[in-house]
Formats: sequence, C-alpha cells, structure tokens
Amino acid sequence: MNLTPILKSYGIKKEKIVKEKGGWSRADVHRVNGKYLLKVYPRLTAKEVEELRFEMKLLHFLHKKGCKVPNSYEHNHHYCTQQQGCTFLLLDYLPGKNEPSISIPAAAREHATLLKAMQLFRGKVRDWGRWEKYVASLYKDFPSLPIIKETRELYTEFKQLPFSKLRRGVIHGDFRSANLIGKTAITGIIDFGNTRKDYLLYDVAKSCMSFGYEKKATKNYLAELQKKFPLTKEEKKALYLFMQMVNVEISVFFHKKKNKKYGAYFRKRVKFYQKTF
Repeated sequence: MNLTPILKSYGIKKEKIVKEKGGWSRADVHRVNGKYLLKVYPRLTAKEVEELRFEMKLLHFLHKKGCKVPNSYEHNHHYCTQQQGCTFLLLDYLPGKNEPSISIPAAAREHATLLKAMQLFRGKVRDWGRWEKYVASLYKDFPSLPIIKETRELYTEFKQLPFSKLRRGVIHGDFRSANLIGKTAITGIIDFGNTRKDYLLYDVAKSCMSFGYEKKATKNYLAELQKKFPLTKEEKKALYLFMQMVNVEISVFFHKKKNKKYGAYFRKRVKFYQKTF
C-alpha cells in the first residue's frame, strides 16, 4: 500500500517509514520520521470508525489540557482519514519504553491529573452500559467457575451498593504500568481503547490493583491519588467491593481466553484483598 498520499494529506512532505509491531492492535503501525505513528485499520465497520473518532478527539482534547498523551491530528475536520478501504490515524510517537521504573505516588498523581481532565471533555463518549449489569451477567453465565462460587457473598454485598450516588464520567479503563511510557519518569500515557463513560471508581479500583501488589502499596496509591482527585464518602465505602469485582471480571476474561495461569492468579487476589482492607 502506498502511504505517501495519506501522509501528504496531513502535510508531511518527506517521510521515512519504519513498520512497528502492532501488539494487541488490529492495525498496522508505522513510525514516520521518528515523530509520528500512522495506524492503518483495514475493513472497519461504521460503528468502529465512530469509536475511533471519539478516541482521537479525546486525545487531542487531553493533549491541549497538558496531559501526557499522544496528540492526534485532524484532516478535513476528521480524526480518521478513509481511503482504499482502510482507516488511517495519525498520532505523536512517544519515545520510551512501557512499564517505566516509576514510584507508586508518581503513577497515582498522573492518574489523578488524567481523571480530572477527562471530566471536562464534552464530546460524545462511548457508553458500554452499566458495569453492575455486566458483573451480574458473569455470575449468571459462569456459575461453576471457582472464583464465581467463592465470591457469591461479596457479590451480594456489591449488589446492595448505592450506585446512584457513585459518580460516572469519562475513564481511561486500563490505567496500569504497561500503558505508561518513560524510563524513570512518566513521559506518556497510551492505550485508550477502553476509554468510555463509566463509574470513576472502576478506574480507581483497577489502577489500585495494578499498582497495589502489597497492602502498603495500595494505601500509598490511594493516598496520593486523593490529593488531586478525592473520593466521596460513598466511593470510599464501595472501593473494596469494586476491586473484588474487577478481580472477578479479569479472572473470567482469562478463563474465556483459556489462560488458566492468570485466571488462577486473580482468584488468589480475592483473598489478598480480604487481608488488605
């Protein structure tokens, strides 16, 4: 495929292109002049294109707000250029490596800054529905899984939470060390594929699990995050159960992927959090 016309449409006249590994992405990824990432998605549905447009528009907004995210580039008032049956996105290339050697407080501060900025976004946002309904479907569809059996009482408590009093807004959906770029400091936040409207507490719970591999680490993460992004009284009470249901969600995900190792690991995390809180 000749990418030159696409790059010229963005104002890039001379280009040196290096193909990158796509990782989990469905896209072919090309690095251009060491400055841009060009993502090429073949055969997307109209809904998928619309979701990518939201994601790119959000990144552009967050970049202007000073968040450490890759800027996305607009062409003819669209963040997705479509030609030759493919969808093209152009973003900044963020140098560095995944999972930088950073402190837990530093990660918490970046997460708090990002969450605050996301609540200012006024564009159309993905909405995958109420998370509590998804959790209910796990208990209905996988009744024989060990983690489902072992957490029935926790799920009963979870169902009784005052969900109407828990804030909903735009979340990253997967803020963890693997989605941070840098070396000894965070220079970038990536992977906005799970960004959507959901409970803010979900994002906090999932990040606490990612960075809180021991009791002290979990508490340090929460303490630092709340200096910039304080939780409400109801959210503090609900946090433990949210973390446990995230454990269930991830364990079932790996069960469906037939990955017994990670499914068992998150099953063990249930007992860990019972001792931590």
